[in-house]
Amino acid sequence: MGCFKATDMSQQLQHLMCQILQLRNTNTKLSNASDALDKLRFLSVTDPNLLKDGVDLDIRIQTDKDNGIITITDSGIGMTRQELVDCLGTIAQSGIAKFLKALKVHQYLA
Repeated sequence: MGCFKATDMSQQLQHLMCQILQLRNTNTKLSNASDALDKLRFLSVTDPNLLKDGVDLDIRIQTDKDNGIITITDSGIGMTRQELVDCLGTIAQSGIAKFLKALKVHQYLA
């Protein structure tokens, strides 16, 4: 199968798993940043002041190779305290899907 010792293979597998988890974490953070931008866009329809200063809707990615850190920031609107409480411990819940559902309900009631 190859000329790796069992410990070498275990170390390589552990390294690969760490890389996969870091990539998944990064993808989740990018998705969250995208949701924050979507939220700002949707809320600005009813409150144009949110974009009055010519806010750039962007996601910025910075890397710190020396410390192995990736920093992702966005110019969107994050979650409220209540949204954080409601979603605490929830895995893979689409914030934008929930927001769009609430928007449809609001439009229906208006």
